[in-house]
Amino acid sequence: MSTQTGKSCLQIREVRMSFGALHAVDGVSLDLGLGERHALLGTNGAGKTTLFNLITGDLLPTSGQIHLYGHDITALPAHRRCALGIGRTYQIPLLFGGLSVLENLVIAARGPRLGGFSLRPIREDADSHLLARELCARVGLGSFAQASVSLLSHGQKKQLELGMALATQPSVLLLDEPAAGLSPNDRKTLTGLILDLPRELSILFVEHDMEVAMMLADRVTVMKDGRIFASGFPDDVRKDEQVLRLYMGEPLELFA
Repeated sequence: MSTQTGKSCLQIREVRMSFGALHAVDGVSLDLGLGERHALLGTNGAGKTTLFNLITGDLLPTSGQIHLYGHDITALPAHRRCALGIGRTYQIPLLFGGLSVLENLVIAARGPRLGGFSLRPIREDADSHLLARELCARVGLGSFAQASVSLLSHGQKKQLELGMALATQPSVLLLDEPAAGLSPNDRKTLTGLILDLPRELSILFVEHDMEVAMMLADRVTVMKDGRIFASGFPDDVRKDEQVLRLYMGEPLELFA
């Protein structure tokens, strides 16, 4: 674990999100350390994606506070949070299907800047094109730069979305189920891409695949019914009988 002891980039304090009588997130407090890779686990309906949406500004919390590097971002819209350094991916890749791989990356690179989503001057933006080409190669799609996104496999779309998130040059990256729906080979490819990311990039990720989560994470938090259920180092969490019962219904050690 290579985080800077005692320092955190993202602080979540007693955050709640209610939809009528449903408390999707119920008093969650969590810190993401500088350079940390932190897995957020839990069964379906635990509140993981809702918490992600609160961090990124897709939703505004009913109560509680969210701080980025000590600055209160609780009420900021998503585009402001992106400009401040928060990037994310989604469970289902959100891409511009009618454009090429490279064009998707260029738009993502331009996005945090004023007028970034205008297509008119896209060919004149040399810096965004340079970054897009670098990221295209980094996520393993160099030979697909001019290919239409509609022709990509599911795994390649996940790789492209990771590249688009990186194109915003985030300091905090949120990955929502990066391995979801991937074949074993595609899962290995994407896991390798994440492991190769620079350690100064702080990563919070949701993952249902326990093996992938334990491989990537410095620290693990488990959610249940909108609350923190357990938290600790991967080896401690994988041996926690309450966590094992939550996932498997019986106290069997994972990966025994």
